[in-house]
Amino acid sequence: MSATNSEIRTVIAAALDAVSGLHVYAYPVDAIQTPAAVVTDLEHTFTTFERGRESGAEVTVVVSKSHVDQMVVLDRLLDTDRAGSVVDALEGITDANGVSVSVITVGGFNEIIVGDVAYYAATVVMKVWT
Repeated sequence: MSATNSEIRTVIAAALDAVSGLHVYAYPVDAIQTPAAVVTDLEHTFTTFERGRESGAEVTVVVSKSHVDQMVVLDRLLDTDRAGSVVDALEGITDANGVSVSVITVGGFNEIIVGDVAYYAATVVMKVWT
């Protein structure tokens, strides 16, 4: 049986909790404390009549926009070759409560607005197996 949406979010959030200093949100929120990671999207493509599916998830990583130096913090959090990064934590999800993850892309570095406050952010797109 496939993991539920809630179970997928919980596993992803639990893995991100291991990133030092990162505030983690399993669901989109109206206000955040930075640096943060928010599980912002789940997507399922049904592949068979028996309801087989391919799943994906997105995590948005957010830092303050108080100074352009915060982009350095964002870069460090998303470094694909750095132990303790968001990418490292997500790639470490292998059969956690029946959920495994593979990072597909990291990008979309831009400004986002959360609760009328501007932040720098980027998105991590993952393939999810359940």
